Amino acid sequence: MAATKDVAARKPLRPAFNDRGPARHFHGRDGDRRSFARVLAGIDADPQNSTTFLVQGPPGVGKTALLHKLAEESTQGGWRVVHIDPEVLESPAAMAQTLEKRIVQSMDRELNADLKLTGGKMSYSIAGLQSVVGVLRKYVDKDHKVALILDEAQHLATPSSAEAAASIRSVLNRITNGNVGRKVVLLLGGLSHTWDALRNRGLSRLRLNCVRDLEALKAEESRRVVRDWLMEDGCSPDHIEAWTDELADAAENWPQHIVCCVAAALDYFDAYGDRPTASAIRSVLKSADEDKYAFYSARAAGLDTDDIAILGMAAGACGLNAIFETGELLDVPGVRKRDGAARTWLGAFQAQGVLANRAGGTQLGPGSKRMQGYYVPIPSMERYLVAQAIGFAAHQPVYSHEIWEKVRGVLLRRRGRIAAEMQDHLQWHFINPDAPRKEVRNVLMTDAVLSNG
Repeated sequence: MAATKDVAARKPLRPAFNDRGPARHFHGRDGDRRSFARVLAGIDADPQNSTTFLVQGPPGVGKTALLHKLAEESTQGGWRVVHIDPEVLESPAAMAQTLEKRIVQSMDRELNADLKLTGGKMSYSIAGLQSVVGVLRKYVDKDHKVALILDEAQHLATPSSAEAAASIRSVLNRITNGNVGRKVVLLLGGLSHTWDALRNRGLSRLRLNCVRDLEALKAEESRRVVRDWLMEDGCSPDHIEAWTDELADAAENWPQHIVCCVAAALDYFDAYGDRPTASAIRSVLKSADEDKYAFYSARAAGLDTDDIAILGMAAGACGLNAIFETGELLDVPGVRKRDGAARTWLGAFQAQGVLANRAGGTQLGPGSKRMQGYYVPIPSMERYLVAQAIGFAAHQPVYSHEIWEKVRGVLLRRRGRIAAEMQDHLQWHFINPDAPRKEVRNVLMTDAVLSNG
């Protein structure tokens, strides 16, 4: 305890940092940034090229950080950046009023920055226009261009009324199809199903390369983020490489995991220093795992415990990086005799970002093939789901056994095999329902539970 106080006394605590908003150290996403820059250049050349640019991906993949980076680069290119909220699109008047107010505020800041040297102060008046196109045509002329930024765009797919749905469709279509006659780009960020959901609402197709699906960072990009962060926060040059290697590996190239790992390391450094001993590394990685666990729990919040268990059983039985066909995921919840609600079950997991589906599939590890279907997109989330399934079996072995037999039957019928490890872990609870319950959180970060087959 005395050693902790001595270290803390010598070195002030680092301030807490936010895991939302702009990234403190941004690396990667070069292709996405180039695509957006080409879009801006096209609109610069012709206002009829105004369009919508969508960045989508699973929770924690870095969508918001990329939006902030693209907004920053837009500002550097002379674009006026205006942030808007999904709900204001539900009413043409509300959208127009909000948009006008924020554009005028931006113009005021620019005007008064120019007048600062003379000590003057001026303000533009708000006209109270009722249409989005009217606002854009009033305030955006040949010398101005506006980038509208809207995060959490998946909420546009669930409007509050038919009138709101019509409003959203009208506004998005006008901008997306270049019918504003002004230099305008709408930059959206949302979960992996955002584009499919918006298309189902009648939004016209987006241009080539205007839908960008984010995945994990490249290994070297992840490592550079970790190293830059540690350097900025004063990690000893003698120790930084060892910590960078350990933390980058544990982060699995996932931006949210990088935050968990670096935050755990900095907390440890404040208390004990940054010498990378074996015990120090174990302590930091354990703390990071706890933060990841909290992140997974937040993603699963609101989902039924038995629904999570069903998906966890399926994930464990199919092995790491499994890709599920739609039919499989519609059959699996049917084990609870809820065939009519199967799509709702699937939609709930999509809405939380626990499952994702993308045309053409994704590359999911060494030796894997590109396939179309659903998969668990967040690293280690499968292990979390398996842990929940095992915990469910420990608490309700009889009911869980019934569910498992039906899930097992569905997967054997469709795939012809299951991972033996999952059956072994569940079977222990089925055979020993009165035995002491095993601690399941340790399952979270171990691959031993799952088959790679």
